[in-house]
Amino acid sequence: MSSLATKEVLEKELSRFTERVMFLDKWIESILGKETNDFEDLNTVYQKEQERDFKIAIIEQRKKQIDQINQEEELKKKVVLEFPQLLIDAGASVDKMFEDLEAIKKNRPVTNKAKAEKASILSGFTQQYEQISTVYDGINERYLSDSNHKELFVDFKMLNDIINIANK
Repeated sequence: MSSLATKEVLEKELSRFTERVMFLDKWIESILGKETNDFEDLNTVYQKEQERDFKIAIIEQRKKQIDQINQEEELKKKVVLEFPQLLIDAGASVDKMFEDLEAIKKNRPVTNKAKAEKASILSGFTQQYEQISTVYDGINERYLSDSNHKELFVDFKMLNDIINIANK
């Protein structure tokens, strides 16, 4: 919602600055269209050209900002469409991590060295699983409460990271 308000403000500014540039162009043309120009006329033309050039730079900036907002809105539409499937895929990855954790727990090493390695691996993997599971649960809960929430892009990236970590 805030990007729409910002976009509206930018579009109004763009319109005002464009009108001002057209006005300045006419003013400059009217002064230069005289048969004789004194120092004050030339000074006015110089000042108005400087103002016009500044407004043109602002116009270009506003156009780029509006384009950026439009691209962000398009990207958000794509994210909203892809998010449910990504949530399912990340859930499957978290489940796979749990299954791998259980498989490690069931493994019965023979030597003491193998037991120590298993304990170390199990400890690290358990911590990683708990962190990832907590993050996934938070994202899932936030998505279920509001599917168009502000953190959608961050959550989208986090879900991709969860999938990448789980598939390593």
